[in-house]
Amino acid sequence: TFDRLIEEMIVDCYGEDEQRCAFLTYLQDNVPVPFEASLAGEDIQVIGFDGTAKRIQACCKRNGKTYKIDVLDIELPEKMPERKWIDVYRYWCNE
Repeated sequence: TFDRLIEEMIVDCYGEDEQRCAFLTYLQDNVPVPFEASLAGEDIQVIGFDGTAKRIQACCKRNGKTYKIDVLDIELPEKMPERKWIDVYRYWCNE
């Protein structure tokens, strides 16, 4: 379940900022890039993850330009096995 995965990821974290950094590390380590996704119905390519203690961003490419977009705003392919890590982060954000 998501609760168990979250507990594993944030076990040594103090406060929300450290917890978000732990999620960022998990995304960087467990979600292979690049992958195709979409934003507001437009196709994008996610090429990495970046962020701060306040926000996790997806580094994306579209039409030769690179953008940083809040990871919560991207739409993921249904058949992407590693999407569970992003889904866990979304769940944590909505608790």
